[in-house]
Amino acid sequence: MEQVKDYKIGCGRFMVGVGALQGLAGEVLHFGRHAFVLGGPTTLPLVKAKAGGALAQAGVVAEERILREPNSFVLAEDYARQARQAGCDVVLAVGGGKCIDLGKVTAELAGLPVPTVPTPVATCAACS
Repeated sequence: MEQVKDYKIGCGRFMVGVGALQGLAGEVLHFGRHAFVLGGPTTLPLVKAKAGGALAQAGVVAEERILREPNSFVLAEDYARQARQAGCDVVLAVGGGKCIDLGKVTAELAGLPVPTVPTPVATCAACS
């Protein structure tokens, strides 16, 4: 009989609660210093207001894109190209399922890691 193998599925760490964004810079630094940041027009400015200063202080350079159009594979390909051209070493996806999903596909196409900041009260986007 074959030996049982362990597989890691899902996110490496899931932080939730008041002040969780204070640790965002440290989490991003596990992956890189030049982030391609994708988020929605409402949530990205809110998260940036809470965590943007800490990211900048930690030396993280952010290439921000606010998602205003429908998700598509073509858009993900374009964002992946932009991330590579900018020299990004991590994709940071901020917002609800639409932004998180686009961030995951963009990161996959660019060959980059993708920490996520899910903002809805109930979400599986960060763990799927």
